[in-house]
Amino acid sequence: MKYICFDTSSRTLLLSVSNGRAVIDVRAQEIDRYGSMLAVIIKQSMENSKLKVSELDFIGVGVGPGSLTGLRVGISTAKGMAFPFDLPTVQFNSLDILARPIDSERFAVLRRGREGHYYWREYRNGTPFGETSFTSTAELVSRIDASEIELFLDGEKDPLFNGFRISEVKRYDPSIMRDIAVEKFSGGETTKYSSLEPIYLQKSIAEINWEKKSEGEH
Repeated sequence: MKYICFDTSSRTLLLSVSNGRAVIDVRAQEIDRYGSMLAVIIKQSMENSKLKVSELDFIGVGVGPGSLTGLRVGISTAKGMAFPFDLPTVQFNSLDILARPIDSERFAVLRRGREGHYYWREYRNGTPFGETSFTSTAELVSRIDASEIELFLDGEKDPLFNGFRISEVKRYDPSIMRDIAVEKFSGGETTKYSSLEPIYLQKSIAEINWEKKSEGEH
């Protein structure tokens, strides 16, 4: 199977390329400018794999939640690669990459968003349970039973989580990402490239300021 998949939802880029015989995995940390970095890394990885975009069976892309800038770059890149050849795309929740290696009966994966807020998703025996949410720490604490759910955190811990069983996410791995993407493609879970959209649940600063301005005018 020939594919490329990548996740740009955080400052750690995950990328995997397969030419059907060998796989190249890339994990690049502290990425600040996806606009200039992603295209270069993709080009190098494809060349090293001796692979052309037209030969791909599918393109996989993480749709968040996470950095709006990173997600926009990643999704627009996937669309741009798929469009000329009408290639199928596979979208996956970026929190699922963090959740896959966790061995716990009931847990939630949290990713820090705007100050005092988290993206999060609950899992039961490794399977997603419910939709991804974006809530304040106080609301999150009120909705989760500390005696039943273990928390795994990607980002800074809030003091309000004292009393919870909480651990740092240990693995953010391109091999896990590609396993998820390949499973989805093999199961027929493909998406038309034009339908790719980010899971971006928090409002931008511009939207917040606009709402405040509008409220002040009424």
